[in-house]
Order: sequence, then structure tokens, then C-alpha cells
Amino acid sequence: MTSKLSKKEQIHFLKRLSFLINAGISVKESIAALQAQTTASKKQIIFTSLFENISRGQYLYKSLEYFPTSFSPFTINLVKSGEENGLLHNSLVYIAQERKLFFV
Repeated sequence: MTSKLSKKEQIHFLKRLSFLINAGISVKESIAALQAQTTASKKQIIFTSLFENISRGQYLYKSLEYFPTSFSPFTINLVKSGEENGLLHNSLVYIAQERKLFFV
């Protein structure tokens, strides 16, 4: 896929997703909410793909792998770890903080 999120957009996405998940909203519903709130076509492409993949039972980390220009292997591996150990919210917060730390 050719859509790419800027570093700022990545941070925003990760923070909002972590907030929704921490509030007890499923990953699928969280992605749907983010998708409904955006008008940017590149975000719509990414969010639609994520939603469709997750709806088919795919893990979030696997869905992120379709967008290597937006989500690094570091991000994908931490999301995978968070999904596997039940601490996805913590993983997303950590990734957002790390991305923000190195965002210049």
C-alpha cells in the first residue's frame, strides 16, 4: 500500500488508539471510530484497510505490516507483544512516547 502517515500523524493515531482501548473499546471499534473522524484520504485508506483486516480476524500488528512506510518493525513488534500479553494500551502509549521523543 502506498499511503503513509507522517510522524506527527503516527503519534496522534497511536495516542488516540491507546486512549480508546484503555476506555474498554475493542480494537475494531476503536479503528472504526478513528476512521469515522477523519477526512484525509490517506488516513481513510489506512483505517479502512486496518478495519477490514481486523474484521476478518487478523491481529492489529499483522494489519500494520501492510503499511511499512508508516509503521516500523519496532512499532509492529511492540504492538504484537502488547496484543499477545494483553497490554496493548501500554505498548501503544510507549510507542507514541518514543516516536514523540525522536520527533524533531
